This record gives sequence, structure tokens and C-alpha cells, in this order.
Amino acid sequence: MISKKIISEIRALHQLKNRKEQRLFIAEGEKVVAELMQSDSDIRYFAGLPDFKNSLRGKYHEIPYYDISEYELSKISLQQSPNQVLAVAAIPDESHFDFKGTPETLLMLDGIRDPGNMGTIIRTADWFGVRHIFCSPDCVEAYNPKVVQSAMGSLFRLKIHTCSLTEIIADSRKQEQ
Repeated sequence: MISKKIISEIRALHQLKNRKEQRLFIAEGEKVVAELMQSDSDIRYFAGLPDFKNSLRGKYHEIPYYDISEYELSKISLQQSPNQVLAVAAIPDESHFDFKGTPETLLMLDGIRDPGNMGTIIRTADWFGVRHIFCSPDCVEAYNPKVVQSAMGSLFRLKIHTCSLTEIIADSRKQEQ
């Protein structure tokens, strides 16, 4: 069973301040958690209904799994209709990017504030094969639970860099010379 301490930790991750401090985020729902499991993300633990635990195989049996009731799940979920499971994972460190030898298409976003729009952009970028997205500091945080949900797993297939776009453009020009 899940403890009150774990429930408090999960609820704290609803706030940006706590996600930044702990470098953790929440992935909710079967599809998003399945996509997270297919990535190389550092999953810390799962919290879900007892039936979902049976679907975990391989290396995921080693990761802590907290059985949770539907009532408890509704208390920690941001969704109106919580869906069986959530996972808590580490936010990857995407601070370094080397432009040398990068033939890839890069996407730069400035001032995206709506989490749903950010998730849709991430999904679309993934579909087009973009592997790096650079966000200005005034964009909504990529690991906001609503962004994670609306990105529908695409977030785990590309890298998000939050930085000054003018510095990135300057760096890319230096690499061209």
C-alpha cells in the first residue's frame, strides 16, 4: 500500500518549485506510462491500481510499485478521470548540446505558455523527426503534468533544452565558422 508520505511527495510534484527542487516529474495514465517505460528515463516508482502491476515485466519488477485505491489515485491525480497508474521519474539533464556534426532539424520555441499547446507542439515535432527542442525561459515547463499528458509520450523521445535562444543562435553560428 502507498504511504501518506509518498502521496504527499506526488502531490508536491504538481508544483513547478518542487519539480525543479527534486528534479522529478509525474507521468499519468497507461499510455503515457507505457511510453515512459519504452524510453531510457530513470523511473523512480509507480503508483497504481493493483491490477496494473501484473502488466509490468522485466526490469520494471525491480522498481518500487505502490498499490493504490481508486480514491487515493483521484487524490493525487490532476486528471478528472484518473487512469490506473502513474509513474514518478527523473527529469533528464538536457543542459549540454553540441552543434558539431548535427544535421538534425532543431526547433526553437519562444513564449509558449499554454501546457496543452506545448504538448501538441512536442507531439508534432516528434512526428516530424525533430529530436531537440530549445525553449526560451518564458515557455511553460516541459515537465508540467499537463504538458506531459498532452505530449502523449512524445516528450520521452526527444530532448528539451531551456535556455536563452539568442545564445543558442550565437553558438550555432560559431560552429558554422
